[in-house]
Amino acid sequence: MTEGQSAETLKAAVVGIINSSLRIPQSRILESSRLFRDLNAESIDLLDIKYELERSFAVEISDTEIRDSLGMNLTQAEVYEKLTVRSIIDFIERKTGA
Repeated sequence: MTEGQSAETLKAAVVGIINSSLRIPQSRILESSRLFRDLNAESIDLLDIKYELERSFAVEISDTEIRDSLGMNLTQAEVYEKLTVRSIIDFIERKTGA
């Protein structure tokens, strides 16, 4: 992926990464889907998603950067509620300048 790519291309790439990492049908992956609560992701899955985002978008992401993008000092329950497919798309858009 490169800077200036279309929003739809970026969204499709993020959904594809989540699909591959979680091994669930793409039809279950909505922008409003919460990774942990709706898609049954586990912490290890988020690490896999982070790695694939780094590889696909040629960016470096610290271990806590995605979580911190949701807000500082959030509890685990708050992260579980706020970490959605859309929040990951928004994070990558900001990170890549797309």
